[in-house]
Amino acid sequence: MKQILASILALILAGCSLNKAPVQEAAVQDKNMTQKPAVIQPEKKETKIAVSNAIFSTFHAILPCPDCEGIKTILTLNKDKTYVRSMLYIAKDPKFSQEVGTFEINANIITLKSAEGKTQFFTPHKNSLIQLDENKNKRTGVLADIYSFEPVDKGYKESFFRQFFKFKNEKSFQSVIITPFKDGARLDAYSSLKDGEPPCSLDGALSYKDGIFYLKNENGLALSVHKIHDNIFIKNESKNICKRGYIAGKYSQKTSLKWLFGKHFLGVLTDDMKSSDIIKIFGSKNIKRDANLKDENSYIVFDSAKNGLFKYTLLNGIITQIELLTPKFKTPEGISIGSNFGEIKNALKIENFTNQNGKISLKIPTHNIVIKLKTAENIAIKGLSDIPDDTKIDKILLIWNQ
Repeated sequence: MKQILASILALILAGCSLNKAPVQEAAVQDKNMTQKPAVIQPEKKETKIAVSNAIFSTFHAILPCPDCEGIKTILTLNKDKTYVRSMLYIAKDPKFSQEVGTFEINANIITLKSAEGKTQFFTPHKNSLIQLDENKNKRTGVLADIYSFEPVDKGYKESFFRQFFKFKNEKSFQSVIITPFKDGARLDAYSSLKDGEPPCSLDGALSYKDGIFYLKNENGLALSVHKIHDNIFIKNESKNICKRGYIAGKYSQKTSLKWLFGKHFLGVLTDDMKSSDIIKIFGSKNIKRDANLKDENSYIVFDSAKNGLFKYTLLNGIITQIELLTPKFKTPEGISIGSNFGEIKNALKIENFTNQNGKISLKIPTHNIVIKLKTAENIAIKGLSDIPDDTKIDKILLIWNQ
């Protein structure tokens, strides 16, 4: 009887075990079948730079050169998909050339193709252009900055209007002064030659296009003026452009025009300006009519401390004469209203003089000025050699538009 009960109990336990197994197996299967939802990755798209109309402009850089100081390169991209590239090889024997061609824009790559079939690659970067290598890759390190073309803007043009020296020491100097004139500029040369004659006299104004000033004559291009960092480089195309001297080469910037005056300019004023331009520069509250000359259309310009700077005379709204009132203004040779006759004759070329009742006037056509001297009435003066060296200047008059 005990044996029968033991057998029945064993069968009951075995049945319970068989019923639990499928439940556990199903649970395992359900667990294995439960998965996280798949994450769909977005397609990777190539990033494209939108090329704006800003690329249709002019850019400049100085590129490396194996046998010269560098190649000043100016690139102009036109809206009709043509380009002009100007290249100045800065060397003892400089070369200036221009290349024309077409370009295409594909995504963010600008491909230039010259008339000879040569190709070069650029990509825009903010307001600049970066020249790529032959594999269309950006350069790295120092070369990355070298091959970055910066825009030629209004400030680039205005940076030409300075005095630049070819050389200067205690005894001698040679310089050129570039002043604005209409849409272009004028260039005048100055030096410390003993006879006071400028080393070069240029006729006509310089035109400006795409970051370069040009002077043309009846034979075509006479010279070009290029910006090299803070300096300039003058490239002569005609050997006969200067009658007495040679002005080509590199010039270093030394001073602004603020307190200089010469043939066509007084500080920032030029002989093509009008009264309205003076008012814009100095302000109407610093300009007053000359009370001593009621019959003349003359005005005095003051600085912020109410010190007289100069007096100008108008005829039909055009500046015809300027009288200097402060010794701060000087010629490139250093002559001011504080100078004496000895300094004048050593620095400037006096073309002629007049003597009216002891009032001596010296005509200096190289600077378009007339200098009046303070002379003693008891001295008989028949020639320049009779004028004492210590004779002081009474007035300096700039003669404009006469």
